Amino acid sequence: MIGSIRGTLLSKESGNFLIEVGGLGYEVQVPTKNSYNHPKKGCELYLLTHFTVREDGQSLFGFFEDAERDLFRKLIVYHLNWLKKNLDKVKIIDCSWHMPQTKRNGLEEYKNQHIPNSIFFDLDANSKKEINLPHMLVEEGDWGVIVSKMGIKNEDEIVIYDNSDVISSCRCWFNFIYFGHNPKLVHVLNGGLKKWIKENKEITNDVTNIELSDYKSFEKKELVKNKEQVDLNIEEQYFKVIDARSKERFDGKVPEPRKGLRSGSIKNSFCIPFNLCLCEDKTFKSKKDLKLIFETCLKNINEKDIVFSCGSGVTAWVLALA
Repeated sequence: MIGSIRGTLLSKESGNFLIEVGGLGYEVQVPTKNSYNHPKKGCELYLLTHFTVREDGQSLFGFFEDAERDLFRKLIVYHLNWLKKNLDKVKIIDCSWHMPQTKRNGLEEYKNQHIPNSIFFDLDANSKKEINLPHMLVEEGDWGVIVSKMGIKNEDEIVIYDNSDVISSCRCWFNFIYFGHNPKLVHVLNGGLKKWIKENKEITNDVTNIELSDYKSFEKKELVKNKEQVDLNIEEQYFKVIDARSKERFDGKVPEPRKGLRSGSIKNSFCIPFNLCLCEDKTFKSKKDLKLIFETCLKNINEKDIVFSCGSGVTAWVLALA
């Protein structure tokens, strides 16, 4: 494993450094916020590094300080081995939700088998009831009650997983971010329950004991756009809208799963089907591959004025997390 690298900076673009070491060129990805606080092209450079290997490739990440590298290693997407060693140190949530046509029930599956100490989050039950639209966010006070019943505290570190083809854990991740939980403390388990079981890690059907908490929520309304804002944006183009549904649904070539819903897409929006961001085992693709995918819609992948959409508020958050 490469722990550090020292060499000559040949080029730098969007956080990707090309560093020459002994006549060989190494591509190193450096966090964008830090990538411009170092010597310019041709200067000597020393970086601490973290090397990752995945099914679809390998990546080398660079950092200027130990603290930066340590923080990186606690990424939003957590890995199975880490969770196995820390089952009793974090709050674990199973947020398995399935498309209605699959005839699957996330709660019943959870009762049959789940990761030890995990708590079930029912996406349908924990969405707004008094509206004829699926998965709308509840009121701020209601969210505090929901999370308090789960025994989660504001300072808790949370790992969320699912056993769903639509990676529904990402929606639960967004809920916690929207209602003010520290983003550094909310994570999605890469590969979910399927990968956990495939690697022969422990599962159980034991009931998790819950001690009620007093969770306080703080709504971040700026993270969601309403219909009026989206309508205005069609002409004004204040932000880009990226749709996570399949290309067939986006183009209106197939009917929507929900009856009575018109086919097609928001005018001037783009389409990145959420599945493009995932490997066959439902883990996220490498940062390099994700960058190429998003560059089909974005000239600058570091743009902040981006809105993600989908059919019922689930798969949009796969794109957001990616």
